[in-house]
Amino acid sequence: MAYTHNELRHKTLAELRDIAKDIEHEAVQGYTQLNKEHLVVAICKALNIEMHEHQSTRPRSNHVSRN
Repeated sequence: MAYTHNELRHKTLAELRDIAKDIEHEAVQGYTQLNKEHLVVAICKALNIEMHEHQSTRPRSNHVSRN
């Protein structure tokens, strides 16, 4: 199954460890010792999952309000 970074972030540590146990990649070696945040990153690296959140395409305003 293909996952997104956001989907992985919302899984429990137990669910992430269950996913990691079936991945043969050096990034997830020692997965049982990783905390949730590091395990999400390791799984993303092992499965080539984009980790950057896509931001709105609306341009940001640089206007500073002076009251």
